[in-house]
Amino acid sequence: MKATFKIVVCDDNENFTKILNNKIADILSRNNIAHNIVELCDGLELLDYCRKNVADIVFLDIDMPNMTGFEAIKKLQEYQPEITIVFVTDHMELAYQAYDYHPYQFISKQDLVKLDFIVPRLIRKIVYSKQNDEVVHIRLDNNIMEIRVTEVMYFKSKRNYVLAFCADGTYYEIHANLKSIYKQVCDKGFIRAQRSYVVNCRFIFDFSASKIILNDNTEITVTRDADMRKEAQKVYGKFKRELRW
Repeated sequence: MKATFKIVVCDDNENFTKILNNKIADILSRNNIAHNIVELCDGLELLDYCRKNVADIVFLDIDMPNMTGFEAIKKLQEYQPEITIVFVTDHMELAYQAYDYHPYQFISKQDLVKLDFIVPRLIRKIVYSKQNDEVVHIRLDNNIMEIRVTEVMYFKSKRNYVLAFCADGTYYEIHANLKSIYKQVCDKGFIRAQRSYVVNCRFIFDFSASKIILNDNTEITVTRDADMRKEAQKVYGKFKRELRW
């Protein structure tokens, strides 16, 4: 089954948002790429949407009311450091400043023809990344299970098996112990929040000394074990630094 790319278009100009949406959709359709495009009108809506959903690419303006594109991306990258950003704006004088936010591209609203080669190239880049980094093969006795790291929010131990909770609200059971699973995903952006939970850093909205809040507002109590907590904070900090574009 082909992957469906989740794309967000964010601009306070509703007419331009539709133009950009149609342009991107046309390019993806011509390249036979399955996609879902969401239209948003400001930075606050963008943050709210991305707290509850994982997006592959965000196309957004810089000059917007309530919250600028720069302000929105700075906050968004705190809990979705892997997200791909493309600034689409009339303010080309801000190009140099924009690169502080690690965008994939910075293009003018007057030059959308560039999307014809930018979008397919970007999709190929993301596909390559997904194929090489997204799937973890977990060994379970004589079987091997594929775990997609951009889908599983956290693992929770329950008696003799583990529950894998996904971003789409579903979960499934794995007949294994949590310690074994953690050993196989610890280098893929997962932390041991406590003895019963292994959490995906990609979905962490806030990490304090006492609890972790995920993008869907799930709260997980952080271990009181000082060494385990220190290691979790260290791994989380390293993840955010290394995966930010």
